[in-house]
Amino acid sequence: MTPSKNCLDLIKKFEGYRSEAYQCSARVWTIGWGTTRYPDGKALKQGDTCTMEQAAQWLQDDVAKRSMSVLALLPKDTTQSQFDSLVSFAYNLGIGALRNSTLLRKMKADPNDPTIYTYTKENGMPVVGSCEFLKWVKAGGVVLNGLILRRAAEADLYRK
Repeated sequence: MTPSKNCLDLIKKFEGYRSEAYQCSARVWTIGWGTTRYPDGKALKQGDTCTMEQAAQWLQDDVAKRSMSVLALLPKDTTQSQFDSLVSFAYNLGIGALRNSTLLRKMKADPNDPTIYTYTKENGMPVVGSCEFLKWVKAGGVVLNGLILRRAAEADLYRK
């Protein structure tokens, strides 16, 4: 199984493209569509730049690496949408977060468990903690609206 266009589109939407290195909300130097390390493993630093073509290639490389790690964790009957949502999750949070999550434990026990992906809304916003995806909405210890929306989009993709 390989990540679909839905997976890449979701990542691109929430990462956003930047040609100059910036510190994300977790204070990590980032460039392109969420790349934090060059293909040779070297970390990004302030002042680094990239073209859109470089960023697209780095995204493909990063997603390919993450997807192999995610695939190794999942049951054989995982759907494309479930896989795509978990690749996006791992791309943003790291494979360790997924590996040690209740989300993954519940998914392995019953991938159709609604507590994984069904969330409630208040005032049009998904409620933090109302499903397993929405327990992962902090960066640097702070709840971020962008992460709430990303986790809700991942939950929606998972359920598809």
